[in-house]
Amino acid sequence: TVTVTDGTQTGCTDLSNWSASAVYTAGEEVAYNGKRYSAKWWTRGANPADNSSAWAVWKDLGVCQ
Repeated sequence: TVTVTDGTQTGCTDLSNWSASAVYTAGEEVAYNGKRYSAKWWTRGANPADNSSAWAVWKDLGVCQ
């Protein structure tokens, strides 16, 4: 079996699950509700799924596959 990818990693098995009590810094990635997110800056307690404003702390990197 040969698997060809474009070099991007979209799975979440390498990530820890988001925790409201943990501190995250810019660039750290987490898994939450089947999606991958990257912190834009220091944060604690900000839910990754709350991306409703321009000042959202987390960048949605897409669905885990």
